[in-house]
Amino acid sequence: MVKKQYRILKKFHLHPSIENQLRRASLSVCLNLAEGAAKSGLRDRKRFFNIAYASQKEVQMIIELEEINQAKDISNQIAAQLYRLQQNAPTKPAT
Repeated sequence: MVKKQYRILKKFHLHPSIENQLRRASLSVCLNLAEGAAKSGLRDRKRFFNIAYASQKEVQMIIELEEINQAKDISNQIAAQLYRLQQNAPTKPAT
């Protein structure tokens, strides 16, 4: 789903500084999810999931400010999933 959002947002031509920030933030979501999933330490994993969520909130704000209505639904779905992921990620091994 985050790849789909990235592809959708790539199609929009905004002011260069806004476009650059939007692309960096949406790419950050993908990359932090990938890196977090690869971490063996639970605290590291949760930290990367938190960063991905924060980057998604940045994406959502740009989408809102620039009125990119085609991306609102998927953006909200991703944010909800990331919120649950980072809230439910354990920080200690199960005993």
